[in-house]
Amino acid sequence: MPSSSILPRSQISEGAERLAELKNQNGDTVANVFNAKCSEVETEVKLRGRGCWRVVAFQNNLVFIGGWESECNHLPSRVDPMDPLTGRVLPLPDLIDARKRPVCVATENEIFVFTDFRLNAPAVYSREVYESASGSWSPLPLMIEKRKWYAIVNIPDSGILVMGGVGRKGVALHSTELLTCWSGDGGIGRGGGEARSVNCVPSLQ
Repeated sequence: MPSSSILPRSQISEGAERLAELKNQNGDTVANVFNAKCSEVETEVKLRGRGCWRVVAFQNNLVFIGGWESECNHLPSRVDPMDPLTGRVLPLPDLIDARKRPVCVATENEIFVFTDFRLNAPAVYSREVYESASGSWSPLPLMIEKRKWYAIVNIPDSGILVMGGVGRKGVALHSTELLTCWSGDGGIGRGGGEARSVNCVPSLQ
């Protein structure tokens, strides 16, 4: 099934948002970027030789994260921002841990990459963040409750909310945790984070 992402402030048309639909096609990842009314595809870009299940919109680019190399089925650590207007790819530094199907969210200046939706994946319990201020990836603090295969969402000016998942002995979790940070320029989502913490918040019903 194709996945999708919203591309904010797209350079395709100033001041407009775009819906981008992803699909894997003959070993390539194809992104169809729709017009402002979502009535037709405005442009199509292709990431050749790589299957990718995760993409986020970050600083006017579609950022392809993890996946696999089509020719050798190698699990890559690559992170590839693509300009949806030109198809040009300017890679970011590699992930700390290779992942095939992570969960990802982006803020204005950060990309958060958590877990891996594969059975017994080495990176299933790890988390990392890319900060544009430093231009590098850093590991994130351990969560309070050990979990895998969960969902995350960015809550502006608050933090990254971690929801549900599977805990010890395969038990489904209802608990949630909030990753927050403090920085000299105002906090999460603005880059330059100096300290981060994980806090419990009310559980899912």
